[in-house]
Amino acid sequence: SSTDRYAFTAGGSNPNALEVTARRTASSLDGPIPLLMPQIMGIGTFESEQAAISTQVEVDVALVIDRSGSMAYAAHEPAAYPQIPSSAPAGWQFCDPAPPDCRWRNVVTAVGVFLSEVNQSPPSEFVSLSTYSGSAITNQDLTGDYPRILSALEPITNSLCSGGTNIGSGISEGLGAVHHSPAARPGAAKVIIVLTDGIHNTGTSPSTVASAAADVGTMIFTVTFSSEADQPAMSNVASLGGGKHFHANSPSDLVVVFQEIVKQLPTLLTH
Repeated sequence: SSTDRYAFTAGGSNPNALEVTARRTASSLDGPIPLLMPQIMGIGTFESEQAAISTQVEVDVALVIDRSGSMAYAAHEPAAYPQIPSSAPAGWQFCDPAPPDCRWRNVVTAVGVFLSEVNQSPPSEFVSLSTYSGSAITNQDLTGDYPRILSALEPITNSLCSGGTNIGSGISEGLGAVHHSPAARPGAAKVIIVLTDGIHNTGTSPSTVASAAADVGTMIFTVTFSSEADQPAMSNVASLGGGKHFHANSPSDLVVVFQEIVKQLPTLLTH
Protein backbone atom coordinates (compact mmCIF):
# COMPACT_ATOMS: atom_id res chain seq x y z
CA SER A 1 0.00 0.00 0.00
CA SER A 2 1.00 3.69 -0.16
CA THR A 3 1.92 3.62 3.54
CA ASP A 4 4.23 0.61 3.38
CA ARG A 5 7.20 2.89 2.67
CA TYR A 6 6.80 4.40 6.16
CA ALA A 7 7.19 1.14 8.10
CA PHE A 8 9.78 1.83 10.80
CA THR A 9 12.83 -0.45 11.01
CA ALA A 10 15.40 0.21 13.73
CA GLY A 11 19.08 0.41 12.80
CA GLY A 12 20.39 0.64 9.26
CA SER A 13 23.30 2.47 7.66
CA ASN A 14 21.39 5.51 6.34
CA PRO A 15 18.84 6.50 9.01
CA ASN A 16 16.01 8.84 8.02
CA ALA A 17 13.51 8.48 10.90
CA LEU A 18 13.36 8.80 14.66
CA GLU A 19 11.03 6.84 16.97
CA VAL A 20 10.32 8.18 20.46
CA THR A 21 8.43 6.07 23.00
CA ALA A 22 7.06 7.54 26.24
CA ARG A 23 6.10 5.09 29.02
CA ARG A 24 4.51 5.38 32.43
CA THR A 25 4.29 1.74 33.47
CA ALA A 26 5.17 -0.33 36.51
CA SER A 27 8.59 -1.02 35.02
CA SER A 28 9.43 2.61 34.06
CA LEU A 29 11.53 4.93 36.22
CA ASP A 30 8.59 7.12 37.31
CA GLY A 31 6.22 4.19 37.69
CA PRO A 32 2.54 4.18 36.70
CA ILE A 33 0.32 7.28 36.83
CA PRO A 34 -1.65 7.69 40.10
CA LEU A 35 -5.39 8.24 39.82
CA LEU A 36 -6.94 11.31 41.38
CA MET A 37 -9.59 9.12 43.05
CA PRO A 38 -7.85 5.79 43.68
CA GLN A 39 -10.68 4.43 45.80
CA ILE A 40 -12.93 3.85 42.79
CA MET A 41 -13.09 0.14 42.03
CA GLY A 42 -9.98 -0.35 44.16
CA ILE A 43 -7.64 0.80 41.35
CA GLY A 44 -4.97 3.34 42.34
CA THR A 45 -2.92 3.75 39.15
CA PHE A 46 -3.01 3.31 35.39
CA GLU A 47 -0.31 2.65 32.83
CA SER A 48 0.28 4.48 29.53
CA GLU A 49 2.60 3.99 26.58
CA GLN A 50 2.74 6.13 23.43
CA ALA A 51 5.12 6.15 20.47
CA ALA A 52 5.72 8.72 17.71
CA ILE A 53 7.80 8.40 14.55
CA SER A 54 9.11 11.38 12.57
CA THR A 55 10.41 10.59 9.07
CA GLN A 56 12.50 12.65 6.68
CA VAL A 57 10.66 12.24 3.41
CA GLU A 58 11.58 12.80 -0.22
CA VAL A 59 11.36 16.50 -1.09
CA ASP A 60 10.87 18.12 -4.50
CA VAL A 61 12.23 21.68 -4.29
CA ALA A 62 11.70 24.50 -6.80
CA LEU A 63 14.25 27.30 -6.61
CA VAL A 64 12.62 30.46 -7.98
CA ILE A 65 15.17 33.23 -8.49
CA ASP A 66 14.78 36.89 -9.43
CA ARG A 67 16.80 37.85 -12.56
CA SER A 68 15.41 41.38 -12.93
CA GLY A 69 17.66 44.33 -13.76
CA SER A 70 18.20 45.27 -10.12
CA MET A 71 20.15 42.05 -9.62
CA ALA A 72 23.05 43.72 -11.50
CA TYR A 73 23.64 46.08 -8.58
CA ALA A 74 25.63 45.35 -5.43
CA ALA A 75 23.74 44.37 -2.30
CA HIS A 76 24.75 47.60 -0.55
CA GLU A 77 23.90 50.04 -3.37
CA PRO A 78 20.47 51.24 -4.49
CA ALA A 79 19.28 49.91 -7.82
CA ALA A 80 19.04 53.05 -9.96
CA TYR A 81 18.32 51.97 -13.55
CA PRO A 82 19.60 53.07 -16.05
CA GLN A 83 22.57 54.15 -13.95
CA ILE A 84 25.41 51.65 -14.38
CA PRO A 85 26.15 49.44 -11.32
CA SER A 86 29.17 50.51 -9.29
CA SER A 87 31.22 47.35 -9.92
CA ALA A 88 30.54 47.20 -13.66
CA PRO A 89 33.52 47.75 -15.95
CA ALA A 90 33.71 50.78 -18.23
CA GLY A 91 31.29 50.54 -21.14
CA TRP A 92 29.16 47.89 -19.44
CA GLN A 93 25.56 47.56 -20.63
CA PHE A 94 22.64 45.40 -19.56
CA CYS A 95 22.84 41.95 -21.18
CA ASP A 96 26.62 41.97 -20.69
CA PRO A 97 28.07 39.50 -18.13
CA ALA A 98 26.92 40.21 -14.56
CA PRO A 99 29.21 42.75 -12.84
CA PRO A 100 31.83 41.29 -10.46
CA ASP A 101 30.11 42.50 -7.27
CA CYS A 102 26.38 42.14 -7.84
CA ARG A 103 23.33 40.58 -6.24
CA TRP A 104 23.02 37.97 -8.97
CA ARG A 105 26.52 36.59 -8.37
CA ASN A 106 25.81 36.63 -4.63
CA VAL A 107 22.72 34.50 -5.24
CA VAL A 108 24.64 32.06 -7.44
CA THR A 109 27.13 31.57 -4.59
CA ALA A 110 24.32 31.02 -2.06
CA VAL A 111 22.59 28.52 -4.35
CA GLY A 112 25.87 26.61 -4.59
CA VAL A 113 26.01 26.39 -0.81
CA PHE A 114 22.36 25.30 -0.70
CA LEU A 115 23.00 22.49 -3.17
CA SER A 116 26.06 21.35 -1.22
CA GLU A 117 23.96 21.23 1.96
CA VAL A 118 21.11 19.23 0.42
CA ASN A 119 23.65 16.87 -1.12
CA GLN A 120 24.79 15.98 2.40
CA SER A 121 21.34 15.77 4.00
CA PRO A 122 19.66 12.39 4.68
CA PRO A 123 16.46 12.91 2.63
CA SER A 124 16.33 12.56 -1.14
CA GLU A 125 15.84 16.05 -2.62
CA PHE A 126 15.20 16.77 -6.28
CA VAL A 127 15.72 20.43 -7.22
CA SER A 128 14.47 22.53 -10.13
CA LEU A 129 15.38 26.07 -11.19
CA SER A 130 12.97 28.74 -12.41
CA THR A 131 13.92 32.39 -12.93
CA TYR A 132 11.85 35.49 -13.57
CA SER A 133 12.00 39.14 -14.54
CA GLY A 134 9.01 40.52 -16.46
CA SER A 135 8.14 36.90 -17.28
CA ALA A 136 9.29 33.54 -15.93
CA ILE A 137 10.81 30.35 -17.32
CA THR A 138 11.92 27.03 -15.90
CA ASN A 139 15.62 26.77 -16.66
CA GLN A 140 16.08 23.26 -15.27
CA ASP A 141 13.45 20.63 -14.47
CA LEU A 142 13.62 18.64 -11.25
CA THR A 143 16.87 16.71 -10.97
CA GLY A 144 19.03 14.95 -8.44
CA ASP A 145 22.09 15.96 -10.48
CA TYR A 146 22.74 19.28 -8.72
CA PRO A 147 25.52 20.56 -11.04
CA ARG A 148 22.75 20.90 -13.66
CA ILE A 149 21.24 23.68 -11.52
CA LEU A 150 24.52 25.59 -11.44
CA SER A 151 24.95 25.09 -15.18
CA ALA A 152 21.46 26.49 -15.77
CA LEU A 153 22.45 29.68 -13.91
CA GLU A 154 25.49 30.32 -16.12
CA PRO A 155 23.70 31.74 -19.19
CA ILE A 156 22.14 34.43 -17.00
CA THR A 157 25.49 35.21 -15.36
CA ASN A 158 26.96 35.58 -18.84
CA SER A 159 24.17 37.88 -20.00
CA LEU A 160 22.30 39.68 -17.22
CA CYS A 161 19.59 41.83 -18.78
CA SER A 162 17.17 44.39 -17.40
CA GLY A 163 13.51 43.63 -16.77
CA GLY A 164 10.58 43.90 -14.38
CA THR A 165 9.75 41.83 -11.31
CA ASN A 166 6.94 39.34 -11.89
CA ILE A 167 7.13 37.33 -8.67
CA GLY A 168 3.71 35.75 -9.19
CA SER A 169 4.78 34.27 -12.51
CA GLY A 170 7.97 32.95 -10.91
CA ILE A 171 6.03 31.15 -8.18
CA SER A 172 3.67 29.73 -10.80
CA GLU A 173 6.65 28.31 -12.72
CA GLY A 174 7.99 26.74 -9.54
CA LEU A 175 4.59 25.25 -8.79
CA GLY A 176 4.50 23.61 -12.20
CA ALA A 177 8.03 22.31 -11.75
CA VAL A 178 7.35 20.42 -8.52
CA HIS A 179 3.98 19.04 -9.61
CA HIS A 180 4.18 18.51 -13.37
CA SER A 181 7.85 17.91 -14.18
CA PRO A 182 8.55 14.41 -15.56
CA ALA A 183 10.74 13.81 -12.50
CA ALA A 184 8.15 15.00 -9.95
CA ARG A 185 7.55 12.29 -7.34
CA PRO A 186 3.95 11.69 -6.18
CA GLY A 187 4.98 10.86 -2.60
CA ALA A 188 7.43 13.73 -2.17
CA ALA A 189 6.83 16.87 -0.11
CA LYS A 190 6.57 19.91 -2.40
CA VAL A 191 8.53 23.07 -1.57
CA ILE A 192 9.08 26.38 -3.39
CA ILE A 193 11.89 28.73 -2.36
CA VAL A 194 11.37 32.13 -3.98
CA LEU A 195 13.95 34.92 -3.81
CA THR A 196 13.57 38.57 -4.76
CA ASP A 197 15.57 41.74 -4.26
CA GLY A 198 12.70 44.04 -5.19
CA ILE A 199 8.97 44.68 -5.38
CA HIS A 200 6.43 42.81 -7.50
CA ASN A 201 5.46 45.23 -10.27
CA THR A 202 3.83 43.22 -13.06
CA GLY A 203 1.65 40.17 -13.60
CA THR A 204 -0.45 38.08 -11.22
CA SER A 205 -0.23 38.87 -7.51
CA PRO A 206 2.23 36.60 -5.67
CA SER A 207 -0.33 36.16 -2.88
CA THR A 208 -2.88 34.78 -5.33
CA VAL A 209 -0.42 32.20 -6.63
CA ALA A 210 0.75 31.37 -3.10
CA SER A 211 -2.82 30.58 -2.08
CA ALA A 212 -3.20 28.30 -5.09
CA ALA A 213 0.05 26.56 -4.17
CA ALA A 214 -1.13 26.02 -0.61
CA ASP A 215 -4.35 24.48 -1.93
CA VAL A 216 -2.31 21.67 -3.50
CA GLY A 217 -0.10 21.14 -0.45
CA THR A 218 2.94 23.13 -1.53
CA MET A 219 5.05 24.89 1.11
CA ILE A 220 6.64 28.23 0.23
CA PHE A 221 9.75 29.78 1.75
CA THR A 222 10.47 33.37 0.76
CA VAL A 223 13.82 35.16 0.78
CA THR A 224 14.22 38.93 0.40
CA PHE A 225 17.67 40.28 -0.41
CA SER A 226 18.69 43.95 -0.05
CA SER A 227 16.88 46.75 1.73
CA GLU A 228 14.77 47.49 -1.36
CA ALA A 229 12.85 44.21 -1.22
CA ASP A 230 9.21 44.21 -0.12
CA GLN A 231 9.57 42.24 3.11
CA PRO A 232 5.94 42.53 4.31
CA ALA A 233 4.55 41.25 1.00
CA MET A 234 6.95 38.32 0.86
CA SER A 235 6.34 37.49 4.51
CA ASN A 236 2.65 37.27 3.62
CA VAL A 237 3.43 34.94 0.70
CA ALA A 238 5.35 32.63 3.04
CA SER A 239 2.49 32.71 5.55
CA LEU A 240 -0.04 31.79 2.88
CA GLY A 241 2.25 28.97 1.75
CA GLY A 242 2.73 27.57 5.25
CA GLY A 243 6.44 28.32 5.18
CA LYS A 244 8.75 31.01 6.57
CA HIS A 245 10.15 34.31 5.39
CA PHE A 246 13.87 35.14 5.62
CA HIS A 247 15.65 38.43 4.95
CA ALA A 248 19.28 38.94 4.00
CA ASN A 249 20.98 42.34 3.89
CA SER A 250 24.39 41.08 2.83
CA PRO A 251 25.89 38.26 0.74
CA SER A 252 27.04 36.46 3.89
CA ASP A 253 23.53 36.75 5.35
CA LEU A 254 22.18 35.18 2.19
CA VAL A 255 24.40 32.12 2.52
CA VAL A 256 23.25 31.65 6.11
CA VAL A 257 19.60 31.93 5.03
CA PHE A 258 19.94 29.15 2.47
CA GLN A 259 21.72 26.95 5.00
CA GLU A 260 18.87 27.52 7.45
CA ILE A 261 16.22 26.66 4.86
CA VAL A 262 17.84 23.25 4.30
CA LYS A 263 17.38 22.53 8.01
CA GLN A 264 13.68 23.39 7.76
CA LEU A 265 12.74 21.23 4.80
CA PRO A 266 9.70 19.13 5.71
CA THR A 267 9.61 16.01 7.83
CA LEU A 268 6.52 13.83 8.23
CA LEU A 269 4.94 12.55 11.44
CA THR A 270 4.23 9.04 10.20
CA HIS A 271 2.97 7.49 13.44
